[in-house]
Amino acid sequence: MKVLLVRPDMGAIPGTIPPLGLLSLAGYSRERGDYQFRVMDCRHFKLTLDDVEKEVRSFHPDLVGITGFTLEKEIIHQAAQRVKTINRHLPVVVGGPYATASKADLLQDPGIDFAVVGEGELVFQDFLERFAAEGMRDSYEDITSLAYRGAGGEVRLNSQRRFVEKLDDIPMVAWDLIDVPAYFTKKNRATMNLHRRTTRCLPMVTTRGCPFHCTYCHDVFGKKLRKRSVEHVLNEINYMVRQLGVKEIEIIDDIFNLDKARAKAIFEGVIDSGMKLGFSFPNGLRADAMDEDLVDTMKRAGVYRLIYAIESGSPRIQKLMRKNLNLVHARRIVDYTARKNISTGGFFMFGFLDETEEEVRMTIDFACDSRMHTASFFILQPFPNTEIFNQALRAGIILPTENVDEGGHYYRVTHNLSRVSTQRLEKLRDYAARRFWLNPLRVIRFVRSTPIRQNFFHKLWITLRIMVQGNIEKEKSAW
Repeated sequence: MKVLLVRPDMGAIPGTIPPLGLLSLAGYSRERGDYQFRVMDCRHFKLTLDDVEKEVRSFHPDLVGITGFTLEKEIIHQAAQRVKTINRHLPVVVGGPYATASKADLLQDPGIDFAVVGEGELVFQDFLERFAAEGMRDSYEDITSLAYRGAGGEVRLNSQRRFVEKLDDIPMVAWDLIDVPAYFTKKNRATMNLHRRTTRCLPMVTTRGCPFHCTYCHDVFGKKLRKRSVEHVLNEINYMVRQLGVKEIEIIDDIFNLDKARAKAIFEGVIDSGMKLGFSFPNGLRADAMDEDLVDTMKRAGVYRLIYAIESGSPRIQKLMRKNLNLVHARRIVDYTARKNISTGGFFMFGFLDETEEEVRMTIDFACDSRMHTASFFILQPFPNTEIFNQALRAGIILPTENVDEGGHYYRVTHNLSRVSTQRLEKLRDYAARRFWLNPLRVIRFVRSTPIRQNFFHKLWITLRIMVQGNIEKEKSAW
């Protein structure tokens, strides 16, 4: 059976890392059945829907799978419709964050037949087996985590969710299905890390799930932390170095460092192997789950860049958003990491439900008073089916489910939940960027600690505009 997996391109997402989700699905399923997979990464290769149509006509798949974020929903629906114009009987399955968060809305589209909810390997494999044996059926009620339309067109949701308990059971992602060297490019950044040392960099996931209940997060991988073994991780690192020619790895776990002993063991294994690699953590680490010993070990193993997800400098907002970060510990470990000359960044958000200007300024103070080398200041976006979205509805705030897919949603106010006016909130964000970067000592520390050769003059120009104009709306993809 032939399966075409597509990541469409909406043209507004910087940092086109390889489609690990699709590659993991393919790697898992082809070990368990006679499936021929083909992967189209339209986002990285700037492929259009015309290209998708050509691939469908030439490959003749038995099934098409599409993935994407909520902000990509428009292009996801367009891709599905394009497939159906070729063959209206060709099944279309959608997975990823959008399908997980908005499965019922997604299936209102007659061009989409199924939605895989949450983690995909088990449910997609069950579906492939059923489809290969019996073709399209009226009922899939025994396949958990699958949403679909019944015989009468009604949406059916199999609500029970399943996860792969032992992540070592998932084979290495199917790197052979993409042109890996094509991602080692300066022209189209293929990393989340904005300040990479080398283009020969690939991403890696070592854990799934997060036990915390931050109200703004989508819940794709569940609330239980599941971990690959140290040996399993080290084997993949070795493969990436020996077989793929990687010189740098970015680990993009949601919460890599919650198990400090395991995290330390991984990097001790890297040190013992003698591999000379660079490591970065662009997706954010939890600061109060770090200690000085782990920072020291990571530094010795080659970690040169990491980001701490702080979000708010207000203890009250920390409780309201259910992150409950220990801000005292976070400040200490942030400064310790920076003093070790590890390029240290921070994620911050403004606009939480009931947030005051004083609390916004507490967040700005946390960032600007720290030794961080970089900081990203975002505006909260309450995505549908997140807890913050539901909290806002309960508070009587009207939040449309449409227009949440605009490319600039993290950088301007689309739905204001705070007690600060929209105009003032955007000015405070611009003020935060100016105040952060107008510190000469910070700029010096940034240059000393952070790789800046990649697109150096572009970054310099953007920095100057941030400092002079305080308007980073148009520069969102650079920082």
